[in-house]
Amino acid sequence: MRPVAHRKPSYVHNQSTASLSKYYDVFCKNFNLSFGHPRQDVCSFCSETSIKIKNEIDIEKKVDLEDVLLDHKNKSKCFSRMMTEKLPNTVQVCFDMMQNQPLPKLSVTDTFYSRQAWVYNLTFVIMSENDQSKDNCYLYTWHEGESGRGPNEIGSALIHFLEILEERYKTKSRPPTILNLYSDSCSGQNKNKFIMGLLLYYMNCKDTIFNKIKHIFPVRGHSYMAADQVFGRIEKVLHKKEIIVCPTQYHDIFKQFCQVKTYENDFKVYNIKDALPKTTSFYEDIFKLNELESIEDSAINEEGACIYSEDTSY
Repeated sequence: MRPVAHRKPSYVHNQSTASLSKYYDVFCKNFNLSFGHPRQDVCSFCSETSIKIKNEIDIEKKVDLEDVLLDHKNKSKCFSRMMTEKLPNTVQVCFDMMQNQPLPKLSVTDTFYSRQAWVYNLTFVIMSENDQSKDNCYLYTWHEGESGRGPNEIGSALIHFLEILEERYKTKSRPPTILNLYSDSCSGQNKNKFIMGLLLYYMNCKDTIFNKIKHIFPVRGHSYMAADQVFGRIEKVLHKKEIIVCPTQYHDIFKQFCQVKTYENDFKVYNIKDALPKTTSFYEDIFKLNELESIEDSAINEEGACIYSEDTSY
């Protein structure tokens, strides 16, 4: 039997030092210290205002800046509450683009000085199911050699996803009639007249179970959604992969967390930007596409959140 070694108490100036448990208890409870990773994707408005508050000498101006910052944070919290709220007869969906992934991904020095292709990923998460399993996460992927990442690609994937939702819920005895879409305010992808016109077309020209679709945008800089949690899990696996040389290797990783839809195999990209001007006159009386309100100028809802709601139930 192997003898068990016991740590002998150490002595400093003939006095025994504190045990590890005692030191740990004092360190954690009395010093109020903590450790954490540096924050990323911090809101620029919050950072700028915090610096102004720190450097402001005038007491009145400092109080005004603190009120502005507090109001900004309260509005951002309302967006998070709206996403987690359980609403009757409503489907809650968020979607976002993941960070571009390099192709090929190599640990060779020369790749840092070479032009690499990018793999694009757009993920939809059905939040009303309260479950981020593969059944509720849909990832649309393509690389830049196949298509770009503008409203044509976002809109085409959105239409395909809406058709999946239709098939999923229309067989229920009481299917939902309201769809809430949550996304960030990227004007080149989500918040533009092309996506709005596409949803108007879907509501008025398609046989759908939904009679109302709302597209809700957060306060700038506070767009953390369920899709970002899925991205975090994917990136943990990608960090362990040193070599990726083809898109199918990315697809295999994505399939661990989402239902993967690939370009041409599962969905096609339509030229929405060219098709919209031909139908704009039909919707001029319904919605003035060129008069979109900005986040700061839009109406404030009952919760006090500054959001833009795209109601296509006309």
